[in-house]
Amino acid sequence: MRLPALSKFILLQRLKLRHKIAALGVVGMALCLLPLVQLLRWHNLELQSAQSAQIQLAPALLAVDLQRGLVEHRQTAARVLKGESQAEGPRREHQAAIDAKLAMLGHRLQASYFAETERELSEMRVGWIELVQRIVSGRSSVLHSNQAHRLLIEQTLQVIDNVSVGHADANPLRLAAAQAGSLMADGETATPVLEQANALLLAAKAQIELAQSADVALHQGHRALAASALLAVLALMAGLGCNVLVAVRRTGRPMNVSANLSSGSAGSAKNTQAPSQPEPHDGQQPSRIAKLNLLRRLRQPGAAMRPADQPTQPQDL
Repeated sequence: MRLPALSKFILLQRLKLRHKIAALGVVGMALCLLPLVQLLRWHNLELQSAQSAQIQLAPALLAVDLQRGLVEHRQTAARVLKGESQAEGPRREHQAAIDAKLAMLGHRLQASYFAETERELSEMRVGWIELVQRIVSGRSSVLHSNQAHRLLIEQTLQVIDNVSVGHADANPLRLAAAQAGSLMADGETATPVLEQANALLLAAKAQIELAQSADVALHQGHRALAASALLAVLALMAGLGCNVLVAVRRTGRPMNVSANLSSGSAGSAKNTQAPSQPEPHDGQQPSRIAKLNLLRRLRQPGAAMRPADQPTQPQDL
């Protein structure tokens, strides 16, 4: 039962040095597979975590764009209410952009399970629809329009604060929202104040988006490197394994080695047997044959020499 294992061992001993090194390389790389798989899995989890944080903060960043649209719509609505008919076109464009952003924000909040923020957004929709109707029908004054826009902007700040709570990456946005709220705390609705508050929020948004993009790109690069290393190890293992198999086939099959072992053991056993007595051939001389027979009889254990001083019995005549 040990003969196949012994034959394989002898085959390995008969391999060249480079083939032995290749076999050891295959074993060493096989031991590296598990750490590489674990490393790839860890980078994949880190990438998923970064992407999840990016998705969770998406409503807050979208609320910044919504606030920017409200500031721009406030300016064009004031021009329309003052009698500038050519400002109606830009106002409608801003209105369509705000409608789209409200829909997107509602979809993002629903996917992120922000129930309280969804209620705030519902109130914003109601106030927005009422404001647009009053502006279109001409039943709103410039002062009322500015106050309504300011209320919507403050609700947007509340949405940003609710979404960014609990996220360390959203610290710049929370600070900017707090500064913007303090600027509008005195009830000032002047355009420079709103522009300054919105500039703070846009700068914080750009900072967060840059950090999130860098984080995602970093984990994507690490995952790609881990996957490339794993594929390279697998390719090297396949190449070295094929090289070793070809070398083993060229060296000899295990069955031939076992047969050689059997024949060698039989030959050694035959050689250990006692040498047989030479047999006379037909061409030998009779005197040599007689000498050999005499030596054979003398070597027999039963043949004892008769003592020389033993008297002989008289023979009867």
